Amino acid sequence: MRARLISTDGEYLEARIDIDGAVLHVMDEFSPASCGDMLDIELVPMLDEDESNNDILDGNPEGKRDLERIEGWSYRAFGIISSLSPVTVDCGLAKFEDVFDASGDGIGQSVAFTITRLSAQSNLQEPQYSFGNVTRIEDDNNV
Repeated sequence: MRARLISTDGEYLEARIDIDGAVLHVMDEFSPASCGDMLDIELVPMLDEDESNNDILDGNPEGKRDLERIEGWSYRAFGIISSLSPVTVDCGLAKFEDVFDASGDGIGQSVAFTITRLSAQSNLQEPQYSFGNVTRIEDDNNV
């Protein structure tokens, strides 16, 4: 997904990004980047492990799709199960996979879950450098 960087406190710290007019506070896992840059990112949720499946399944009786900020980079996510293999929840702005265990006929079920940390990770491939006929792909183990 494409996002515009509004501000960042630095790598692995809080950043603000704009996705289709919605401002999200996320953990910066895409730097180095400059304010105003367009980024190709993936939103990755760290979930509240104490939340039960029953709480998740009962948490969205209105059937809304939204991310509501709690504080910092924490959110309450509201969505609809759109597939079961893997379990995918459509929260409107983003879709999240494998956020809980669902069985049976759950497609269309409204759910809600707590994201304790929403990270934005770069979708870009490792930098590639060409040297004549040789292409080197950098990784952390080869540098």
